[in-house]
Amino acid sequence: MAVFEFNFYSEKLGRYVPATGILPTDGAAVHPECISECYKRPMKTIYLLSGYSGGHTDWLHYTQIVTFCLKYNVAAFMPAGENSFYLDSKKREAYYEQFVAEEFVNYTRDTFRAVSDKREDTFIGGISMGGFGALYLGMRNHKTFSKILSMAPGIVCYGYNEQKNFFLENGMTKDYCNTMFGSPKELLQSEVNLEILYQRLKKDKEEIPDIYLTCGTEDFVLEHSRALNKFLKKENASFYYEETPGTHEWYIWNGHINKALAWAVDATSL
Repeated sequence: MAVFEFNFYSEKLGRYVPATGILPTDGAAVHPECISECYKRPMKTIYLLSGYSGGHTDWLHYTQIVTFCLKYNVAAFMPAGENSFYLDSKKREAYYEQFVAEEFVNYTRDTFRAVSDKREDTFIGGISMGGFGALYLGMRNHKTFSKILSMAPGIVCYGYNEQKNFFLENGMTKDYCNTMFGSPKELLQSEVNLEILYQRLKKDKEEIPDIYLTCGTEDFVLEHSRALNKFLKKENASFYYEETPGTHEWYIWNGHINKALAWAVDATSL
C-alpha cells in the first residue's frame, strides 16, 4: 500500500500543484485478511475532489480512504482544488476543469503503471464544492469517467440566481461570487447548470456516467441534492440517491464514501 504526496507542473494552471495518491498495489500480498472479491479484477481508480476551503490532504486526514482503497482495490488521487469550484476561468488564467479531468488524469495514467486508462475503471467523486465538481467534470468529461460519486454537493445552479445567492448567504463574498460565477442569468444558461448539461448529453445520445448522490438530512445543502434527485428522476437517469442523518461534516462523508465505493465497484448490493 503506497500513500504519498507529490507535486507536478500543471500547464493549465501555470505552476506546480500538490496532490495525494493511494496505490494498493501490494494489498493482496500484505493484507490478505482485509481484501475482498475486488482483487479478482484489475485495479480501478477514483479522482477525489475536496470542498471549499479544503486541500489535497483532506481525504487522508478526515476519512478512512486508505482502508477503503485497500478493501475495494481502488487507486485514489486527490488534487488541490483551491476554492475553484473546478471551473475554467479565462479571466484568471486558471483552467481547473482541464487541469483535473484532462491533465491530472493523463499525468497519473502516464506515471503510475497500475492506473487503468479504461473508462469503465475510472471514477470521479467529491464532497461539497467537490461534490459539484464531480458532477460537472464527470458529465462534461463523460468519455473519461464512467461513474460519479457526489456527496453533499453545493450545486451552483440551485444556489445562484437573480433572486437568491446561497453562496453569499453562507460566507462567500460578492466579489468572489462575481469572479467565479459571473452573471446569474448567463450561468443558468450555460452547462454549469447541470440540468442543461445533462439534457444536452441525453439529446446527443452520449453515454452519461452513473451517479451516486447522497446528503445528510441536517445538511445546509440538502435542498440542492433533493432538487437534483427530482430532476434525475424526471429524466429517468441511471443514479442512486440516499439521505442519511447528519450535517455537513467529514464523519458523515466517511460513511458515504465507503458505501459509494462499494456501489461503484459493484462489491455489494445497496
